[in-house]
Parts: sequence; C-alpha cells; structure tokens
Amino acid sequence: MARGRTNRRVKRKTRKAPKKAVSKRTAKPRRPRRRRTRILRRAVNRRTDPELGRRRRALALGVVGRVAALLGLFVGFVAAGMGVQSGYRALVRSESFAIQRIDVSGGHHLTREEILEELGVDVGQPMLDLDVTALQTQLTLHPWVRSAEVTRRLPDRLVVQVEERQPRALVALGHLYLMDGSGEVFKRLSASDRWDLPVISGLRREDFRDEPARARARMTRGLELIERAEQTGLGERGRISEVHIRPLSEVLVLENGTRAHLPFGDPGPALTRLDRILEDLAARGRRAQAVFLDDVQDPKRVTVRLAPVRNERGEQG
Repeated sequence: MARGRTNRRVKRKTRKAPKKAVSKRTAKPRRPRRRRTRILRRAVNRRTDPELGRRRRALALGVVGRVAALLGLFVGFVAAGMGVQSGYRALVRSESFAIQRIDVSGGHHLTREEILEELGVDVGQPMLDLDVTALQTQLTLHPWVRSAEVTRRLPDRLVVQVEERQPRALVALGHLYLMDGSGEVFKRLSASDRWDLPVISGLRREDFRDEPARARARMTRGLELIERAEQTGLGERGRISEVHIRPLSEVLVLENGTRAHLPFGDPGPALTRLDRILEDLAARGRRAQAVFLDDVQDPKRVTVRLAPVRNERGEQG
C-alpha cells in the first residue's frame, strides 16, 4: 500500500428531489358538505307543508281509483264472457235449433239407415253442437264411401251428400276384392255380394309387401287393359272375363273361353289385330281357343289355335 493513502469509503449523499410546490390557483377548493342538511330540511318541509300533504293524498287517491277502475273493467269482461257462454249453451240446447229433418243423397249401395248409423246422428239432437268435419271423416271411413259432405241448414235441417265408389273389377289376392275405377282396392267380396265383374289375377299379397309400387302398377295395368278391350269390338263379341298378369305379358280371357296372349306395352295395336282375327273366325263359324300375339322375336307373328268343332250331337269332330 502507498504511503499516506488510506482506504476510506466515501459515502455519497443522495439528494432528494425537491417537492413541487402546489399553486393555490390550480388547487380545487373543497365544497362544504351540505347534502345531509338539505335532506333534513326537505323532510321537515314535507311534514310541515300542508299543500304538499294534500298533493300526496290526491295522488294516492288517483292511483287507487285507477286500480279500482281496472279491476271493475276486468270483472265486467269476465261477467260478460260468462253471460255469453251461458247464452250460447242455452241457444245450443234450445229446441228451435234441434235437428228435425235429415236429407241423405248419393247412396246406392248404402241405404239411408246405414248412412245414418255410420254418422251416429238422429232427429232431436242439437244442431249447433255437431262437428260436421268429424262427421264427414267418419263417413269416409266406410269402404263404400269415396267422399262425403255434411252441411247444416239452420235452423233444423241437416244435409248429407255421399259419393260412393263404383266397382270396376275384382282382384284375386287369395280372396276376391272389389276395385274401383281409380285402381283402389276398397272391400273384400262377401258371400252376400253379387258382382259379375272381370277378374284381375296373377298377383300375390307378397308382391304388395315386397314391391308395392310395382304391384300396384301391374294391377292398374290390368284395369287399363279391360277398359281398352271394351272400347274395341271385343266388348261386342263377348264380355271380358279375366286378365291374368304375367311378368312380360298379359292373358286376356273372354267369356266364351278364348285366351289372347298380349305383349307387354301398348295394348292398342294388339287388341285391334285380335278383334280382326276373331271377326274373321266368327264369319267362318269357328272360334279361337287361343291367340298368341306376344312373340318377342317377331312381334308381327300371330299364332291361332282353333277350338274343336262340335257336331249336331255335341261331340267334338
């Protein structure tokens, strides 16, 4: 260490920043706390001021009056509604609006008694208490009814109009069923039914379960074939007895036993040719047992199998 030098720790004094002087001009003056005093004064004024008390009482009475008026109006509406309801009930049960007459039209297969039994309506029932829409729906549930309309003719008349289904053919599906002109199967043939209609065969119940659209189309095809055949001369030569539906052809069976095998497609040309063949055979005094017009390879080819000729004794020759 050098002479005259000592290790001294020099303490440095840190100077503090001088406080900024706050100007009296910039400082915000404190407001006196007079809020509590004002509230107390107002409370004292309300108690001692008679005019203010009268205003408060008048305001309270006005509010009470309005509430009472609203309650009275509500009670009036309720009473009026109950009066209207009681009046309507009395009007519904009045004998002046009871059913005195029921007019039924459009029934051919259904009798008047059967239609009224299906409706469940009788003379003497309240007219205004009937639900005509529900009655119409109830009637259409019957298999013979295609559509129905029930209307009220005040004061005491009920009008029932029924449109029945018109059976056009029988469909063989294990049992015989009636089918109308729109292709709708609507009723199973009962023992008491006496219908001499063409039969559409070749369909099974399983077809409607597995392929309902295709089975319905084939059934409609059979009905179309019956109508087209009756429009030609075949209807004059003999009634159509049966239409047998096959996958690729149809067999038209006439009442005299002639079986015509028609190609699948437009039946018009084949029916025209069949009519000419049968007309020519009838001119010769012969009858066809079977006519084949369903040759796929040669559509113009026709094969005719003649029925055996019977002699005077009725024996086949």
